[in-house]
Amino acid sequence: MDNDAPGCSTDVMSHNTDLPELHSHSQPPLSEPAQRSPPFDSNQIDICFGLIIAQTTSSWTGDKGTKVTPVTLSPFGDVMKLSFQDSRKYAGILALSALCKLQQEFNIDYSANMVASGSQKDQRAISGKSTMNNSAHDCSVRIVVYGVKSQQHSVSQLLSDAGLYLQHPSATELYRPINY
Repeated sequence: MDNDAPGCSTDVMSHNTDLPELHSHSQPPLSEPAQRSPPFDSNQIDICFGLIIAQTTSSWTGDKGTKVTPVTLSPFGDVMKLSFQDSRKYAGILALSALCKLQQEFNIDYSANMVASGSQKDQRAISGKSTMNNSAHDCSVRIVVYGVKSQQHSVSQLLSDAGLYLQHPSATELYRPINY
């Protein structure tokens, strides 16, 4: 693991919540559908299975007023390493071995966004305590799972066995040319 990686914990949320930050007019859209390139490399992928919402610990609190940022997921042993999509710098760890297993056993790809839970100022106001600039806090990670339709039953069984349940992604999170 990276030496600059803070201690991490991961929890899975079992419900989908509408996040206004994903629909905010104050931040630029991730991209327009007509210009958007696929969030994955494989041309065999033909379906979006849905969304997994997880929690990770990160020192990221947002950037330039933006509370949502795209991240990439890379298998790292039996955990997923999160990296900021633009800088490729470390963003966090997801201790969800099922996501690694999915990529090993099936033709799966992910598109993910990390959602900051609040600014450090907000965290101090809630706790009433001062925090260090690089202190870690929980961030949501919204992971859209793409794959091959013929593998959908096996994929859903693996996720169910791991206690992970697919939610409906928002319209802005979907790559529209792929069926949902």
